[in-house]
Amino acid sequence: MENLKSGDHVALAKNFSWSDEQLFDYECPFKQEISKNNTLTCTICGRDDLKSLSPHLKRHHKLSGPKYLKQYDKKLLHVNLVNNFKIPKVMTDELARVLGYLSSEGTLSKNKRNIVFCNSNKNLLDDFAKCFNGLFGTSYKPFYTLNKFEANSQKIWSFLNWLGLEPVEAKEKRVPQIMNTAPKSCAIQFLKSYWEGDGSYNLIITGSPMMARDLKLLLLRIGIPTGLHVDYDTGGFSVGNPKYSIQFTGYICRNFFTRIQTPH
Repeated sequence: MENLKSGDHVALAKNFSWSDEQLFDYECPFKQEISKNNTLTCTICGRDDLKSLSPHLKRHHKLSGPKYLKQYDKKLLHVNLVNNFKIPKVMTDELARVLGYLSSEGTLSKNKRNIVFCNSNKNLLDDFAKCFNGLFGTSYKPFYTLNKFEANSQKIWSFLNWLGLEPVEAKEKRVPQIMNTAPKSCAIQFLKSYWEGDGSYNLIITGSPMMARDLKLLLLRIGIPTGLHVDYDTGGFSVGNPKYSIQFTGYICRNFFTRIQTPH
């Protein structure tokens, strides 16, 4: 599509083909760091400015990195138990919902460890927690007073990143590429959770032009043609930054809500 130029002819298919099942060819990047007792470890670096290695040290040992090394004569830090996490093998509706939520109001931290989903709606936080914990076999709970859900796992972070989620600014977000070949039901669940996390009644709003384009194409795949409106902020902290509104009204709007069923 990026190579198209004025005058080119484009054929639009009436029907799209969908994959029945998609096996993930994912290999844990920490394979060399898994010990015999299934504990994921990382080598402690001897840096002079090392103040604290991880929340694990503060929470369980009440020590900084250097003091932990001196007191326990450790060369390795236990990060988490590998058995605490399971990684999905195929794309499912539940995984698609998690990807949709994270694509809307979620982030992967740059330290390659934290997964965060923020929303002031308690029901959405509960639904995200249910889907997330069901997928990965965890038991994280939302922080209702902070309006967020947060998980700390390098392994899960790496898996989500491998699926196409990246720790980027909001204006650079886009739909994970794997959704373009996912089953139709998964595409619908992704759009539902994305809309619930980042939409209003007949609009889906994003600050990323790439996300707006990707969402329009994904909506078209399930039979929902949409319009696009670009609005520039005139006040606040984001003066001049464009907001992209994906609009669907009338019959198209009713069709959309029929597809995604009752929102949370």
